Amino acid sequence: MNADVLFLIEMYAKLFAASAPIAAMAMFIGLTPGYTPKERWQLSLKATHISFGILLLCAFFGTKLLDFMGVEMDAFRIAGGLVMGLLGLDMIRTQIDCDAATADPKNRPDITVTPLAFPIISGPGAISSLMIAKSDAVTSTQHFYAYIALTALMLTFYGFFYITAYSSKWLKPSIVQISTKLCGLIVLAMAAQFVANGIFGFVK
Repeated sequence: MNADVLFLIEMYAKLFAASAPIAAMAMFIGLTPGYTPKERWQLSLKATHISFGILLLCAFFGTKLLDFMGVEMDAFRIAGGLVMGLLGLDMIRTQIDCDAATADPKNRPDITVTPLAFPIISGPGAISSLMIAKSDAVTSTQHFYAYIALTALMLTFYGFFYITAYSSKWLKPSIVQISTKLCGLIVLAMAAQFVANGIFGFVK
């Protein structure tokens, strides 16, 4: 197989694994109780656009931006892990009232930027994986393919969010409650992993 094509496939696989779209879908359902399918789709569409912009910014400037700010990647991992940890705790402790969420949508918190766009979609794992994978590019074609891989990842999120938004209407409130608690545990585990990786990086 051509080396450039292989680079494209490997980079997409790394970004997919780091961003965990399937886990993001489960978190998205838990964060949007009582939302209509159309509301979920519009929210996820906006969040994905924002995430695409964040990842493009990181792809263009990458480590130079962090170096300019004096922030190391391991510190970024720890900070992102702490944000995700707070999100996980809220998902576990919060009692969701789906009827209230449906009846009074104006009182819903805006989760478009935080935590949906960051750190769920474009989290520390996706950003660090993007920076590392792009730095491995050795030819102009591979640098171009890096953006193709990123675009393919965002299209994957579009598809997954669309399926999630319009299939979640069959979920009962009790299922949403249970899935929210389970997803909270998953988010906490991911947060702990980010923090552990960051601390390990500092020690190493």
